[in-house]
Amino acid sequence: MNGLLQIAFLKALGWSLLHSLWQMGILCLLYILITNKGRKYNSQVRHNLALLLSVIGGIAFLISFVWEYTNPNSPLLYSFLQFEKGNSIEEYGWLFQLMATAYLIVVFFLFIRFFRQFQITRQLRNAPGEKAPLEL
Repeated sequence: MNGLLQIAFLKALGWSLLHSLWQMGILCLLYILITNKGRKYNSQVRHNLALLLSVIGGIAFLISFVWEYTNPNSPLLYSFLQFEKGNSIEEYGWLFQLMATAYLIVVFFLFIRFFRQFQITRQLRNAPGEKAPLEL
């Protein structure tokens, strides 16, 4: 039973990653169109717009993940992906599990890197230091 839950989780994560590619691509194109390739607004407005679109992309990823996890046989993308000679997408489920596993490994290492940088920043902030002389 536990193995089936892991397979369902990895499969849903793989599909969600696949969906996030086109979802974030559309949001990126929307950003480029709104900002006229970064020339139309000042940096603060562009930053806030990019942040908003990134949050929307993250929410879309979560919605896709919940949808794929709760509806494992949903026709969301199955009808569009028919491989050669009638092979169904189910035969390539191992690929999505592999993608999801690789994604989790990369996220794990990025989290470790972030945590180390956070610790170094904390140490620097709390370290006693001297003020720079006024005359350089």
